[in-house]
Amino acid sequence: MGDRFIRHRVNPAFHFIQSQYMSSEQGFGIYLDRTLKKIRLAYQRAFQENKIDLTIEQWVILQHVHDLGDDASQVEIAKNSYRNRATTSRVIQGLSKKGLIEKLRFSGDQKRFKLSITKDGMDIYHKTLPVAQELRIVAFQGIAPEKSKLFLEILDQIWDNYDDLELAKASKVTDKVPQHYQGW
Repeated sequence: MGDRFIRHRVNPAFHFIQSQYMSSEQGFGIYLDRTLKKIRLAYQRAFQENKIDLTIEQWVILQHVHDLGDDASQVEIAKNSYRNRATTSRVIQGLSKKGLIEKLRFSGDQKRFKLSITKDGMDIYHKTLPVAQELRIVAFQGIAPEKSKLFLEILDQIWDNYDDLELAKASKVTDKVPQHYQGW
C-alpha cells in the first residue's frame, strides 16, 4: 500500500488528530476496535443479566427480520446488516434452531428463503428491545446531540471514503476514478 495512498489529498485535520491522539503505527482503527469490543461486552452482560438467550449477532439479525417484515429474506438481511452470506446463514440457522424464526420459501421463487418471526421470536424481541434501547442511550450519554450527529456523519464519510477507494481500485477507466485517487 505505502506511497500510493499518500498521493491523494489529505485533510489537514487528519494530521492534527493523528499527532494528538494516535501514533502513525496505530491509526484510528484501534479506537474503533476497542470501542466495538466495549459495546459488545456491554450487550453480552446486559443479555446475561436479563436472561436473554441471544448473541449480539442473533439480536441484530432478529431485529432486521422484524423490521423487514414480509420482505425479510436471507439476502436482504445480509445486505442490511453488512454481514456476509455465510455468517448470516449461520446466525439464521441458530435462530431457527431456537424456534425464534421460520425459514419458508417465497411463493413463486423457490430459490429465496422468506424469514418470519415466530411467537417465541416476538416474545424475545419485545424482551430484548428495551435492553438494546437503553444501551444505545448509554452510548451517547454526556455527548451533545450536535456532536452525536457529527459523529455519525464522520462515520458515514469514512465509509464513503473507503467505498470510493474500492471503486477507484475496481475501475479501469480513469475518468471514473475520483480525482483525489488519480495518479496512483
